[in-house]
Amino acid sequence: MKSIVSGTLLVSALCLSHAASAADLGRAYTKAPPVPVAFSWTGFYAGVHGGYGWSDPTATFDPGALATGTVPGYVVTGGTGPFTLDVSPKGGFGGGQIGYNWQSGTFVYGLEADVSGAAIKETASRPFSVTGTIGGDNGAFTGVFNLKQEIDVFGTVRGRIGYAANNLLIYGTGGFAWGHVKNSISTSDLATPNIANFNGFFPALTRSASSSDVQVGFSVGGGFEWAFDPRWTFKAEYIYINLGKSNGNALAFPGASFTDTEVQLHTAKGGINYRF
Repeated sequence: MKSIVSGTLLVSALCLSHAASAADLGRAYTKAPPVPVAFSWTGFYAGVHGGYGWSDPTATFDPGALATGTVPGYVVTGGTGPFTLDVSPKGGFGGGQIGYNWQSGTFVYGLEADVSGAAIKETASRPFSVTGTIGGDNGAFTGVFNLKQEIDVFGTVRGRIGYAANNLLIYGTGGFAWGHVKNSISTSDLATPNIANFNGFFPALTRSASSSDVQVGFSVGGGFEWAFDPRWTFKAEYIYINLGKSNGNALAFPGASFTDTEVQLHTAKGGINYRF
């Protein structure tokens, strides 16, 4: 009887030992969970964007100088004095961009080019009056002075450098900029009760000067980009664009000049990129 009990105990011990060994082997050969792969910003991309831009040019106007510089023998006796006129062109824009990023550790370096069609424009107007004489006769008249600026297309080629926190990139940017800028100053709505006294020169008081040029300069700004998918990212940025000086010689006539000829454009935009 004791032999049977002992044998039974021995068999049970051997079974438990083999079960424990099998469990250990199972644990030893269990497949390890995959190690998460860090997001990489390296590669080409292309996308679209849209935003809002604004500028702030200024012109000066002296109604009396307009009269004396246009009508022979005009003597100013009163009326509106010299003044400045500001205009705030603003509006939307949209376009596309292409670029390439290189990532080294947590730092990302890149190059991006973009182009935008825009409707950034505005006209400002101010009425004026002039009193005076022409050979002793009444030469009083009134009118309106106008200033307009429009930017209809612009673009940049910029370097980028940023810090990557996995799928979030925060960056600064700067480089070359260009834009098509149209400026104009003019007088309109001229009126007088004594047109005969102007000896045929009254129509010449309606003046205008304009320029339409592709201007170049620089751009600088910053923003962030978020990869919400391995292939797709969302970006938001602010870019300051300085397009240098407009053609000041073309923007003048007697009594008027476009004084703030440096075109400064502020832009805020968002966009979507596809990573190749």
